[in-house]
Amino acid sequence: MGIPKFLKIPKVQLALLLLVIALAAFWRFPSIDIYFSMVTAIGLTVFFDLAFTWLRKRQLFIPLAAIVTGLIISLTVSPQAAWYQIAAICALAMSSKNFIKVRGRHVFNPAATGLFLGGLIFNLPVSWWGTSAPVFLLWLPALISALRMRRLPSILSFLAVYSLGLSRIAGSAPMSLLTVLTDPTIVFFALVMLPEPMTSPSAPRRQAVYGGLVAIVSLLLTTLRIANFLPDILLPSLLLGNLSAGSFLRY
Repeated sequence: MGIPKFLKIPKVQLALLLLVIALAAFWRFPSIDIYFSMVTAIGLTVFFDLAFTWLRKRQLFIPLAAIVTGLIISLTVSPQAAWYQIAAICALAMSSKNFIKVRGRHVFNPAATGLFLGGLIFNLPVSWWGTSAPVFLLWLPALISALRMRRLPSILSFLAVYSLGLSRIAGSAPMSLLTVLTDPTIVFFALVMLPEPMTSPSAPRRQAVYGGLVAIVSLLLTTLRIANFLPDILLPSLLLGNLSAGSFLRY
């Protein structure tokens, strides 16, 4: 018997890999708060996507993208977040997906939008708790984002520029590259959130510009020492990169 058709869909494959990462992280740090936030984030993201799409199109569908977004939110939101804070993050994420569009494509990464705006509203830091899974598992999404979705140039560009920037700061290029490639948060961000296909360019050269731009903004925000005023540094960098992809890079 061959592989069922739905298992060949990149979003389904990515969702399954994210679920494996979530289970591995939960196995290492079992907590009722984490279980609650995971179930809440996935369920409410799906609910809001279905509801907002029904308002726009009077249409029902299988919300694969919302499941992926819900998994990303569940892996990054603080386990101490209250249910209404998670609900607001999910609503903001799906509002961005459904209502902020250019030429039929949503502009901003939904998970990043919800987490960043929710963090600002509730003074809630992004925990990235899911990156406590073994690092080799965090590299598995590259099979989807780099190969199936063909976003390798943006990933390589981000990692190269980010590691080069760290080498300038730390004064050790080899150690900076090793640090980047083994940093769970950076790996998860670069392989899962950065190359989201609807909000990143598809042309290889534009991908390279996009990945490098996100890395540069991240490094600038770090050196400007405003991290204490933001829920996270990587997320606003990604959102600015998304804006450039829609406005200047033309996908």
